[in-house]
Amino acid sequence: ILDNKFFKNQLRTGTCFFQSYASMKEMIHNTNEMLSEGFVNAQRTEEDPQTTGISARNGLKIACRVGIISKKDFPLLLDYPQIKNEFEKLSNKEELRKKALDLKSEGYVRIDINDIPAYIAQERKPVLICCRIFESFNKIDKNTGKIPYPHYGNKLGGHAMVCIGYS
Repeated sequence: ILDNKFFKNQLRTGTCFFQSYASMKEMIHNTNEMLSEGFVNAQRTEEDPQTTGISARNGLKIACRVGIISKKDFPLLLDYPQIKNEFEKLSNKEELRKKALDLKSEGYVRIDINDIPAYIAQERKPVLICCRIFESFNKIDKNTGKIPYPHYGNKLGGHAMVCIGYS
């Protein structure tokens, strides 16, 4: 049974990457508190994508540059650019940016899908997984929680999640 003290719900925002990243950092660093997915999202610069959601590669580049802070320090969950606008209103934003560097990511690697089980077993670390989603994603079987495969329908976009185990 999973401990849901760190339960996250992106609601209707395009924040799945940022929530997945925050969850992954919580597990790797064995934190006793939730980390702020909104903080990383709010740190985009003009060189970063200016879209609502973000690809994993672009999100990881931001995370490696800026780090992350506690959700207590910045609890907001909003889409970009609203999240950036709210962050810029803070009087202590430079203090928060400095604090975030304590949990800065040093880098990331791409793992082939076939290597994920071995990586999780050997490294004992979570893996951030990204996938394309199609109209069939909305047809989840309510009894099993499974999504129809092979997929069907038009591409809806992408989704990010964290894999914490494999059986």
